[in-house]
Amino acid sequence: MKTGPRIALELLAPPFIGGTSLWVSNLNSRGNINMASPGAYLLVIAFAYVFAIGPSVLYMAVMEWAFSRGLNPSSWRTVLLSSFLGVFAGIGCSVILAIDRGKGRKWDDADLKLFVMLAIIGLIAGVVVGGIVKLCSPCSMNSVVKSNNPNERQA
Repeated sequence: MKTGPRIALELLAPPFIGGTSLWVSNLNSRGNINMASPGAYLLVIAFAYVFAIGPSVLYMAVMEWAFSRGLNPSSWRTVLLSSFLGVFAGIGCSVILAIDRGKGRKWDDADLKLFVMLAIIGLIAGVVVGGIVKLCSPCSMNSVVKSNNPNERQA
């Protein structure tokens, strides 16, 4: 996967995946028929982009920094790092929402549930985005062969 499409994926896919997951979980938990409309879905997606674009920018910056430092995009380490960052992005979104919901009040059970749910949604988004990057990146066999050959000097 080339750098440009990868950056676009890292920026735009997590809020979309997270918003879709949030919408589906809301449908399943409440059985709310009003949430089943396309307008409600688009509203949830717009809401997800407003609150998750900041954590997505940080996620993308860390991933691209790791790639510039030698992380192979086609490795499982990419999926692992993406999953780890996805959890932290979900936690960041929950903190943003908690601050927005009320300054100066103590966290209650609803905040804790939101915290856990958004961390799980962040994990899902991280696994999906990391998996797409891994699957769409060419395998770098030269680096594997060179690193396993004891007779070659490392430059």
